[in-house]
Amino acid sequence: MSAVFDHTPQAWLYAYIQTTTPGYRTISIGGVVYTIPDNGAAGVIWPDFITALSGAISGASWAASIQSTGRVIVGGSSAALVWPDRLGALLGMAVQSDTTIGTVIGVGSQVIPYGGIPLYGATWETVTIERDVRYEVSRMARSHGYVYGGARLWLWRLTCSHHALTAIRRGFVLNRKIRVQGLGLSAIGASHPDGYLEGWPLGIKRVAWLDKLQRVAQVDILVTAGSV
Repeated sequence: MSAVFDHTPQAWLYAYIQTTTPGYRTISIGGVVYTIPDNGAAGVIWPDFITALSGAISGASWAASIQSTGRVIVGGSSAALVWPDRLGALLGMAVQSDTTIGTVIGVGSQVIPYGGIPLYGATWETVTIERDVRYEVSRMARSHGYVYGGARLWLWRLTCSHHALTAIRRGFVLNRKIRVQGLGLSAIGASHPDGYLEGWPLGIKRVAWLDKLQRVAQVDILVTAGSV
């Protein structure tokens, strides 16, 4: 089996993370609980969320960052680390709520983070709607989509590792606003054909394996969005 973080991504699947409600916003370092500030109902894109986490724990002389492979590193001065809520799981630390790590100088993602998924590549195309499209969001049955004439639909075709597919299937990025981003840092447009797209996922339409060992997958996701 291939390593979890074994390549430099050429594209990303990012989620918007909000800390208005409890769930993914606290970390305990040296016996002190640090909370990521409220970022509003809309939340912030994954890299900005990690920046906010880094700022929140700076008082403990700790910081958070994303490596070029997508792995999240959290660390600093030697201190006892506890994950009070699901933040550790979101960051890919493979822990449950109320998990005590012990005294460490840092930790890193063990699995693909649920909010920032590295991709080998990504393409997208508009979907023509003649009448209507009904689509079940995920096998986790969290919600369902109903799109009718006049809506803007995209088909995002993501190429990723089987580790990344597992992270997608966890459902976190299928239940909130997301962004697919290539090497361009601006929204897609006539002057930015390699830019990013944002929208709300309706679900996985198809998964196809590109190799016999099922290490690389092509994942088609239907996404609804406004005009570009």
